[in-house]
Amino acid sequence: MFCLPKVGCLLACKQQNRSHLEIVRFSGHYGIGSGEIESGHRHVIQKRLKLAGAWWKQTNAQAMLNLRCARTNNQWSHHWMTKN
Repeated sequence: MFCLPKVGCLLACKQQNRSHLEIVRFSGHYGIGSGEIESGHRHVIQKRLKLAGAWWKQTNAQAMLNLRCARTNNQWSHHWMTKN
């Protein structure tokens, strides 16, 4: 049977990389995949920072991103409480 070595190799590879495959367990609970990540990047980050004619210093851009992420994650109040 010529396929047994290949199957054994695949099983060994799966066992060796088991920790990397744990992501499958969470796929039903979290948005995993480049589509959702890219969409979030476009709506949370680019929508504000890429306005026509806008330019940002790095520190100001980071502060704006922190605010956008806090709002998107429903942590607006918590963000301001931790600022004091």
